[in-house]
Formats: sequence, structure tokens, C-alpha cells
Amino acid sequence: MASVHHQTGTKYWIAHFTDKDGKRRVKSTKLTDRAKALKVAAAWEESFRARNAVEHIRTAFNSLAREIDPSAAVPTVKEYFKRWVEGHGGELAPRTLASYEQRLRQFGDFVGDDLSIDMVKPSHALAFRGLIAENASAATANLAIKVLRAVFACAMNEGVVMGNAFKLKALDSDSVEKQAFTVPQVRRLLEVANPEWRSLILFALYTGQRLGDLVTLTWSQIDFNRKEILFRTEKTSRRMAIPACDTLWAHILTLKRGTPTAPLHPNACALKDKHGIGLVSKDFTRLMVTAGLCAAKPNNKKREKKGDVSREVNPLTFHSLRHAAATWLRDAGVSESLAMELIGHDSVSVDRSYVHTSPDAMRNALNALPALS
Repeated sequence: MASVHHQTGTKYWIAHFTDKDGKRRVKSTKLTDRAKALKVAAAWEESFRARNAVEHIRTAFNSLAREIDPSAAVPTVKEYFKRWVEGHGGELAPRTLASYEQRLRQFGDFVGDDLSIDMVKPSHALAFRGLIAENASAATANLAIKVLRAVFACAMNEGVVMGNAFKLKALDSDSVEKQAFTVPQVRRLLEVANPEWRSLILFALYTGQRLGDLVTLTWSQIDFNRKEILFRTEKTSRRMAIPACDTLWAHILTLKRGTPTAPLHPNACALKDKHGIGLVSKDFTRLMVTAGLCAAKPNNKKREKKGDVSREVNPLTFHSLRHAAATWLRDAGVSESLAMELIGHDSVSVDRSYVHTSPDAMRNALNALPALS
């Protein structure tokens, strides 16, 4: 049984304990409090008798450190995540931060309250990814791992952990490449859309902006003197002033003008405020179903692994209108730099991923080359 005693010439308590081979060991606790020193002696004895001594030592002494000197303890997963959000949350856009907080909260609940951050293993990461993949797409599971990998990279840089348990090979994704709406498809949408959705579609096509920014657009963002729509994008916080083309300006003049703070699309804005942008996006999906552009999905909460239409990723979403705007600008001969400025892309690589030039346009461009045969 572990015990402690005072030794001449030192102010610290000396621990006596027995290891798994029955050998009696003596070690200074470096503590002057007898009760705390006795806890350390008992923990040493239990650790030396444990099968997985290294892991047991780390767990036991992290727990002891919290009792003796909280500042010396390695933070738990939840403690480190809280500290990370406080330190880095301001660097992220609001929606990105919300996504990070969701995944951090999920993983914190998954491992519990007591696991220290340095004890997270690849097995924890794999099990967590499997849990996400059971109820969501592979792309969603990969994104969750990407979020946690970024946070654990910060922990590595701070010296809190030695390795990154979330450096996993990505799952084969069931996602598909996003498509741009064609002109006939947009016309079908406009035919079945109510006035507010018709307005949102026109704004998306002629400004190239995202659904969240268009839903919250207010009358104060319409500059009637300069005929411009003013944006500060939610995702990138980029300030933009987009000149309204004749078609869009004519549409704006048909709308019932409200107070400066009133939204142009009040129903969609109220839906977003109450339930989030996801429900607004689902409403647009229903519009696409009505227009015959996609199949209706079963309203089931738990997806089957395979053969369930609810797992199919639709290449057409409201964001496809942004793809359409980028594509149509380029097809109309607008320069790459001007198209990027209008859409709000900061890099050429991102802009090019939005451009879906039709085969006919490419063929016509190639036919313009000199005929040599």
C-alpha cells in the first residue's frame, strides 16, 4: 500500500509504493502537503501496476494536476475547444464559426467531459467520422474531420498535443460537381415561382450573390441615385457595390418599397431568422421539384446507406444561379478580371470552378482558329 514520510534534509514528502513486480519504490513527490502527496503516491502505485502504464499515468496525473495545480494540467477536449473559439472565433465569418462550433460541440460530447486533448487518438477520429457518416453524406463527414484537423493543428503549434489525430484519408465522397442553370431551366423556375422567389432568382442571376446575402438584403442597400446594390458578404465580409443592369433595375422599381431597414424579401428573411438559411434553401428545392428540375426527396430523418434518394446530392441548388451568373458573363465575352469583380471572387482558381462553358461555345471558339487542312 502506498505511503509517504518526511526525510531529513528535504521539505517534501517522500512516496513509498509497490510496482507490478512487487518491488518497493521510493520517489519524492515534490509536495509539502501530506494529503496531496499521499494521492500522488497512490496514483504512482496504481500506474506502475496498470497494464497500459503510459496511458494510465497521463490520465491519472492530469486528474491530479487539476486538484493540485489547475494551471499545470493539460486541458480537456472541451476546455481546449472553448479556449480555441475564444481565441480564433473572431477570425471566422459568422456562418463558418457556427459550423466550427457545431462540430467541436459534437466531438466534445462524443468523447465526454474528462478526456484531455493530448489523449485523443486516430481511433477517436475514425469513430467520430463513422458516426457522422451514418446520418449524413461522406462529404459532410469529411468536412467535419477537416474542421477538427484545423483545430488540432493549432493545438500542435501550441505544443498542447504531439500529433494530429485527424490527419485521415478522406472518404470517397458522394458529392457531385455543381452545375450552372441553363436559360431554359431558369425560365421554368420563373414560370412556377411566386413573386418573392422570382425576385430572389433575378437578384441571384444579375448580382451573382449568395442566398443568405440576398435574403437579408434591405432597402438601405439599394442606392437609387447610383443605381447600385450594396453588399457586405456574410461569408467573406467583402464590401461590394454592384451596378444594377437594366433588367434588374426595372424589376426593383416594381417592388413595394419599405423603410430603410425593411428586407426586400420579407417572407424569406423571416424564415431565415426563425429557422436558419437551410430551411430557405429547402424551400427553393421544393420550387425546383415543382419546375421538374429535380426529384422530390423522402421526408425521412435517418438515411439509408444506399439506394435512398435522400442521399443523392443534387447538382442544382440556389447556388447554381451564382454559377450561372459567372458562366453567362464569360460566355458573353466579359473579361476574367471583370467577371471576378462582379461575382466577388478573390482568386482565379475559385472563379474558374464556377465557369461551366457549354460545348457549343467551346466548339465555336475552336472553329474560329485558322483552317489548315
